[in-house]
Amino acid sequence: MTPSTNTAHRYSDRGRWAPPRPRGSNVNMERNGRGPWFHFDGGTGRTARVNAPRVNDAHLFRTYSFYHSQGIIYIYDDDATEHQVGDGSEDHGARDDADEDDEDDEGDGEDGADGESNYSTADWAPLAFHWWPESSRSSFARFRGEQPRLHVRRPDQAWVDQLIPAGHIPERVLQAGRRGGGLSAELPILIALIAFSVHPNHVQQAFTTCMRHRYCPHGGRGEGCQYFLAKRLLALLLTTIGTDQRGAVVRVYYNPAEVRALAAQRQNVEEIIRPRLVNFERRYLFFT
Repeated sequence: MTPSTNTAHRYSDRGRWAPPRPRGSNVNMERNGRGPWFHFDGGTGRTARVNAPRVNDAHLFRTYSFYHSQGIIYIYDDDATEHQVGDGSEDHGARDDADEDDEDDEGDGEDGADGESNYSTADWAPLAFHWWPESSRSSFARFRGEQPRLHVRRPDQAWVDQLIPAGHIPERVLQAGRRGGGLSAELPILIALIAFSVHPNHVQQAFTTCMRHRYCPHGGRGEGCQYFLAKRLLALLLTTIGTDQRGAVVRVYYNPAEVRALAAQRQNVEEIIRPRLVNFERRYLFFT
């Protein structure tokens, strides 16, 4: 996805570029209108490129649109290439929430991960995080988070600089030997972070290489994707991302095999699979 050349640029009061909102102002760059499909196998912990599923098996979980600009990731919870964002206006009064530091809101309660924040689905919102309690010091990346940056980081967490844009890097660094600083995420956000961390020509390699482990629950210790990012993709990372204002649309679907099995048993796919995936997003550390 890329901004249309026929659309006027929007800027916040602080001079940051803001993604466009009118219908048609965000252009799909894929020849067939859809990008490649990937399947993550939770049993083997591997990701592989696959053909598109049959229409009856394609049950959508989430669709998010993303832009990366000046160290900030912006999110809209729909396909911005097919719909206008909010009222579709081209006004220049864009949100600049990513610049706001809210030191008093620690986000310690778990209820915050389910509650509404000040963000509205009527506009693009900067990537934000819910901070889990101090005992874990981990962060949950989500569309309507409360904090603009990761909670904390450890000195040995190379993936933070490799994966997280500058505007979302935590300011607090734990002392060596202390535990904490992991990241869980809504699945489209996880996918977008990996995609934006490499050159567009290497996104497929990043998915099949990085997303291949069974990830650890909160408090666990595991290499997650850190091993692959650090040792196999280092040469492809941030220095080769390319132009700013890079965009992406990410769709996450339920496992087609599970959808077919539930349909055969006349069970409700949404009621059974969605809560399980939501819990997986919240509870599993993709990066430790």
